[in-house]
Amino acid sequence: MISAVVADGTVNVTYRIGGVVTLALFDQKTGELTRTVVIGAAAP
Repeated sequence: MISAVVADGTVNVTYRIGGVVTLALFDQKTGELTRTVVIGAAAP
């Protein structure tokens, strides 16, 4: 799963790898990764 949204000068990319959902925030002008947040993970 992957999703991308552009809002307020930030590109928000949400993706899932191996049961872990992560939000990555990028600066729209430079493309620089500014923050990564783990939203949730599957129970073991």
